[in-house]
Amino acid sequence: QKPKAKSQKPKAKSLPSKQHTTTLISPKTTTPHIHTTKTKNHIKQIKMISQELFDETLLENEEIFDLSPTAALQETMEEYTIRQKISISHLVLSHPNSTSGKNERLRRKQYNDWLSYLDTLIESDGSVVKQVKEVDGVIHALRGVRLCCRDGWSDEVDALSTVVSTHNEENDEEEEEEEVKKEESNETKDPALPYLTLFHQSNAIYTFMSLLGIVILPSPDATEQDETTNTPTAIQILHETILTLIEILKPTSSNTTTTRDVKMTLRDKFVAFERLVGLLLYYTNVSSVTKEDDDEKEVSNLQILIDVIRLATVSCRMCESNKVSFVRALKKKNRNGGGMDAIIQVLRLPTSSDSTFTQEQVTLWSETCQLITTLCKFDDFRSAEEKTASVASAHGINVSCAHDHVMEFFRVGIVPVLYDIISYSLQERSATTIEKGNDDENEEDIMDVKLAASAISATRVLAVNDEIVQCLVAVGILKSAKIALDAGLLENEKEKEEEKGDKRAAVKIHLTSSSLGLLRNLCGNDEIKTTLCLGNTESSSSSSSFLSSSIVPSIIHAMKKYKNNPIVQEHGCGTFAAMALRKPKNALRILQDNDRDGGGANAICTCMKRFPNHVPLQRQACLAIRNIVSRLVKMNENDVTDDETTTMMEATTTTAADNLVNVREIFLDLGIEYILRHISGRHQGSVDEAYAALRDLGCQVSLVKFDKDDIANGGSGTGRTMMFGETKPKFRPVFEESDELNGGGGIEDRIAAVAESNGGGTF
Repeated sequence: QKPKAKSQKPKAKSLPSKQHTTTLISPKTTTPHIHTTKTKNHIKQIKMISQELFDETLLENEEIFDLSPTAALQETMEEYTIRQKISISHLVLSHPNSTSGKNERLRRKQYNDWLSYLDTLIESDGSVVKQVKEVDGVIHALRGVRLCCRDGWSDEVDALSTVVSTHNEENDEEEEEEEVKKEESNETKDPALPYLTLFHQSNAIYTFMSLLGIVILPSPDATEQDETTNTPTAIQILHETILTLIEILKPTSSNTTTTRDVKMTLRDKFVAFERLVGLLLYYTNVSSVTKEDDDEKEVSNLQILIDVIRLATVSCRMCESNKVSFVRALKKKNRNGGGMDAIIQVLRLPTSSDSTFTQEQVTLWSETCQLITTLCKFDDFRSAEEKTASVASAHGINVSCAHDHVMEFFRVGIVPVLYDIISYSLQERSATTIEKGNDDENEEDIMDVKLAASAISATRVLAVNDEIVQCLVAVGILKSAKIALDAGLLENEKEKEEEKGDKRAAVKIHLTSSSLGLLRNLCGNDEIKTTLCLGNTESSSSSSSFLSSSIVPSIIHAMKKYKNNPIVQEHGCGTFAAMALRKPKNALRILQDNDRDGGGANAICTCMKRFPNHVPLQRQACLAIRNIVSRLVKMNENDVTDDETTTMMEATTTTAADNLVNVREIFLDLGIEYILRHISGRHQGSVDEAYAALRDLGCQVSLVKFDKDDIANGGSGTGRTMMFGETKPKFRPVFEESDELNGGGGIEDRIAAVAESNGGGTF
């Protein structure tokens, strides 16, 4: 007889909805080459149990069924995970009577004691107690919680803890066997997950949000800031609270989905945005220009301001409702205008009396630019059902708020402010560094490059319509984008060094991808993209006289140099797609640049083969191919008009029609047909674009829809997708008069007959 764990019976899973898939089939066979399924996102409900219930079940199994400690532990784990489908990744998976089990449970108790102690600092109305006793204990508790939620229990936490480990030599062999089995069953377990789960289950997030109110903020009508009311102790506790919340809410790179889900739930619960914007405004105003007062403090006002901005960034990332809450915070209570006005004040903060800026000041700008990027970019891909009910109903956020935030930033005048920051970060690199290179880059130089990348990323997300693009070009953003792209492509011998080289290379990749992304968005304007593609000698634009040559070689070189970075490849293909749209001259310019790196066609095909599973890249590459070939490929020479021939000849600077580039042969020789059918065509996100590219290349192709439910019921499950224009409409394109409706007497006679049969009544 199997032991039974004490747990509620899991609920039945919901049935999936009807699913459809669109894919490509080969013209020579009816067997599909692509098998992708697009399903509706369902809520993934993870069932969890407490540590006490797990320990109680384990001890009962051991006692009732006379099992050894190891067998009882294994049986209990299998009962919960395999039979009842309950997650136990957050539990201490060791026997409660073993030495390691006792030590781990003592650590868990210490963590709970820290959370309970911090909760005693909060009054019943949510305010912080007026006088905090044992300040060192509060600081140790905050740091202990932060370290546990970041890396799990470590030596740093041991230094803050009062836990005394025990050791029993008699059970060494049995405990070693238990540890081996535990490691085998939890190879991918995140050490911070148990502590994050306890933090979530104890609702400690509300305690930490209340601790943000330990610093007294001035009223909105105050004319002068009174910093003397806040003691150094309160400021220190505030800073430690902010650092802890950053570690808890920060998106993780962990491989375990449970950790990401717990962090996402905690981000949904974070609602202290009015307090956050208030701190942002307060520390913006009290940050000193000369920093004479900050020298006597343990933590400067500028550093606290940087960490407040970081907290705002991590709390808004991948959560649309939090972004809206941050922007709307304090808008109706005072004249400050909410979170966006606070961001503008930070960017305009006179942090230095001269043109030299410290690393702290550069970091402030960089973090603020990252916050702007987060607010203006959609990254919350959860379905409406997956979001917490209270959060989803707070402002009714079911769509992206990115465009609204971009327009509001544009109205408050952020474009010239960002351009000034970009100009500062690139001014030292625009002459000597770009032309000669600089092998002696120090940490300050790397910070400047990082600032340039962050500012350009913030500018990129703002370029969403033609009005903003023209405003950016008017202030001179094209020159800055060209300089930044060249800086990212510099060859530096020290990039191959051990530590600094890795950091420098990562920053340059970020700078290159940001510059390409900005150029991609700027190409939404036809005149600007022609200037970028052909150079100012081929364009009538007078605002870009510095572009004496095409920027296409730099884009191709970037795609070749950073061939292993999918973001660079995606932005490169996206830029080509935007440049070639409705511009045959630009399309031919992209194809003809074969001198240095093989031309645009080769760059596009290479990245498609290198990243077969990166759907956004495949989609942009298909669009680039389609836009290039759609107006240049001529399957029948009789279809080529004189005007089109003249346009292509002007673009290629040739005098004979037989010298024109055979676009179709260029792509087919590179194997693009196989790539479009078997790589791009098997993804739901790029199948339509792959179909269009194959069609414009003159290849035989058709779309097929797969019905999963029909296949499950024994049917073929396939049906050809009807394309527009394939079936003639069922209506007569002529007009014929009817005697019955136009005074012929037929309809009137019938009406009279019916009226007479009803006794002479009328209708």
